Amino acid sequence: EALYRSIVEDQSEPLVRLAPAPPHETSSGPRILFANQAFARVVAGSDSDPRALIGRPYFTFVPGWERSRLSRALAELSPSRLTCGVEHGLL
Repeated sequence: EALYRSIVEDQSEPLVRLAPAPPHETSSGPRILFANQAFARVVAGSDSDPRALIGRPYFTFVPGWERSRLSRALAELSPSRLTCGVEHGLL
């Protein structure tokens, strides 16, 4: 587990794991469950701690024109399809 964690946390591509938005806040999009250092660096600066992003609405980091495409991809997730990869811009 330590090896896997170090690979994911240290890779140069931004990575996040998301949870569905709370039912009363669907317009804000999914919440961040995990972010690696590369994602924190892109959205919050070079000295940012990825743990500070946990629980924040993911769409606050996604340009408006990208949100509908990303929402469609996330809507396709199901118990038989647990992951998806979507490349999009970040603010």
